[in-house]
Amino acid sequence: MSAEIIFFSNGNAAVLRDGAQQPELQRPWAELFADFLESRGADPTTFRLQMPYGQHAQFFRTSEGRWNWKFEEDDILCPDCGEPKMNCDCMPHDSLPH
Repeated sequence: MSAEIIFFSNGNAAVLRDGAQQPELQRPWAELFADFLESRGADPTTFRLQMPYGQHAQFFRTSEGRWNWKFEEDDILCPDCGEPKMNCDCMPHDSLPH
């Protein structure tokens, strides 16, 4: 049996067993960290996340009471071509590897 946990740069995670996803074991890693901050008495909305490729995001609480996050618009699109920074062919962005 093989098991794998995959952390994605957008804050989500996947759990696989023998190649099959296990939805009951999956929670976004960014949500888990927001829960951790809150359990220590910190307000997650006062923190700015820096994601693995340099994008920034802010936590917010959903209407269901769970934590979620939203990427800051300036960190999503390339200022030169308007394409997502992860996909553009412009000069390398300071915080993103090309």
